[in-house]
Amino acid sequence: MEIFQNTTTTLLPEAKLASPEIRGYDRKPMSLERDALEYHSRDPKGKIEVISTKPCFTARDLTLAYSPGVAIPCNKIAED
Repeated sequence: MEIFQNTTTTLLPEAKLASPEIRGYDRKPMSLERDALEYHSRDPKGKIEVISTKPCFTARDLTLAYSPGVAIPCNKIAED
């Protein structure tokens, strides 16, 4: 998977910004208020998504992923 980088942000290809026409912006002068309201009203709601890389369906899965389970590999790394 190709990743695009600039000095402050890493973006996956699908996160690249589209042209103003594709985003649905008109050619009116920029309005921070209007543009911010439009940006935050688009689907999907929210701006950040977290996807589990491991199965996380049960209380046992959560125990392995977080406390106390996460401490075991952390301690092994610290010993190394």
